[in-house]
Amino acid sequence: TNKQKTFISGKRKKLTFGIQMLKKNDDYGEPAHKNGEVYFILKGYARLRIGKKDFAVSPGMAMYVPPAVFHKFYDIKSDLVFLFIFACSDVKAHKGHF
Repeated sequence: TNKQKTFISGKRKKLTFGIQMLKKNDDYGEPAHKNGEVYFILKGYARLRIGKKDFAVSPGMAMYVPPAVFHKFYDIKSDLVFLFIFACSDVKAHKGHF
C-alpha cells in the first residue's frame, strides 16, 4: 500500500516536499519525468533502480534521481518511509508521480 502526504506544494511554490510510505513487498516504479527528485530514506530497507543502476537503500541515505530517468523502488524488505523533494509547483504537474 502506497501512502503519501505532501507538505509543501502549490502555484506559488517552486518546490514540492512530502513523505511517502511503501509497505513491505510493494513494487513502486515511476516513469521518467521532467523534474529531478531527491529521496531521503527515514525507515526501512529496499532497492532503488535509477536508470540502469541499482542501489541498496537504508535509513539516513539520500538519493538523487536526475530528470528524465526511470526510477523504481523494489525488493522492499520492511516498510519503507522516505521524504521526497522535487522542483515543481504542483504534485499533479509532476507527470507520472502520485
